[in-house]
Amino acid sequence: MNNKLKTGVPGFQTLVAGSVGVDIFVDRDNQVELEKNILCTIIHTPGHSKGSISLLFEDEKSLFTADALPFPGDLPIYEDISQSIASIRRLQKIENLEYLFSSWEPPIQGQEKISKRMDESISYLKRIHTAVINNSSDPKQQSSMELLCQKVVSELGLPPFAAMPLVAKAFASSLVAEEL
Repeated sequence: MNNKLKTGVPGFQTLVAGSVGVDIFVDRDNQVELEKNILCTIIHTPGHSKGSISLLFEDEKSLFTADALPFPGDLPIYEDISQSIASIRRLQKIENLEYLFSSWEPPIQGQEKISKRMDESISYLKRIHTAVINNSSDPKQQSSMELLCQKVVSELGLPPFAAMPLVAKAFASSLVAEEL
């Protein structure tokens, strides 16, 4: 197994110890018994990355979304904006949630707060998409992606260092996205 992970995230190697082994392969949604009477539904939530998943513990009314919910005002890092929005809309259909555990923020408790947080993620993605389209002279031409990225980062009020290849890749997905 290759312990050198390839990623565009600065300092990523200091965050993780390396590759992990695969115990099971999942396709779409699978329910897995982690321990006796502890069931977890694995929900395919692509967008951040192709293989992204969220974990639903129905009995505990808890959802772990990892990076499926972009945090408004944070670095926009995803592979496909259309899939990101579709994944969030799918998560919005889950009923009876009481706890949301999303990357990079404290847990959220309560159906109303969870719903609001998911709405905020979709609004942020749509705001990004609009900024990319408005700052792109030709959506089919990506030759000036660096300049486009700088303009969008500025319009979104993000720090200048956010104009990096990983964020530019996220913005590029808006240039080929179908209607959101």
